[in-house]
Formats: sequence, C-alpha cells, structure tokens
Amino acid sequence: MSHSDFSLESTTMSLASVASLASQPAGNAGANDRSTEFVAIENGTEQYSGGKLLVIAYISIWVILAGWIFLLWRKQQALGTRLDGLEAAIDRASAARDAKASTKAPRKESPAIPKTEGEHA
Repeated sequence: MSHSDFSLESTTMSLASVASLASQPAGNAGANDRSTEFVAIENGTEQYSGGKLLVIAYISIWVILAGWIFLLWRKQQALGTRLDGLEAAIDRASAARDAKASTKAPRKESPAIPKTEGEHA
C-alpha cells in the first residue's frame, strides 16, 4: 500500500464516520455529543424561568452599583471633612506666624546708599 492509498483510505473513513454521525437523530446522541449541544431535561427538579433569572441578574447589578456609589460618596465626604480640617490648620498656622512676626521688634534697615550724580529717582 502506497502513501497516497493510505491517505485516500483515511479520508474515506473520515467521511463515512461524519456521515454516520450526521444521520443519527438528536435523541441518540452519545455522551461526548451532549457536552457540545443543548439537551433539555424533562421532568427535572430544578426549573428556573429565564425571565426571572434575567430580572434577578439586573437587580443584583444595580444593587452592587448603588452600593459602590454609596461607598464612594462616603469616602468623598470624609475626604472633604479632612481637607477642611487641613485648611483650618494652615490658616491657624499662618495667623500665628503673622502675629508672632508683628510682635517682634522692627528690623533695623540698612543705611541708605547715597545716590551718585548719574542716577535719577
């Protein structure tokens, strides 16, 4: 048997196996076929409506989103309060520095340098 005969024979076998699988009705699908196609289970104990599951999913997403926005709002409020406190501390420190500077003795200024004849005021 030559190489070309072997490949022709394997191709023929492959086509025959595909044809036999295609001719089988869906109810007679093998165990491997069930994992790739939807097969409804009749009289199962767990039955959920698709619409009900969709509504539950949307409600869950909105509740999670609302909770996240609420937490961001609380953090923003806390940050605003802390920023107000820091601004007040800066204002107090600035006022204390200004008060301390005004109570000190005035600085002695250096004597004025006399102007020369070529300079104008």
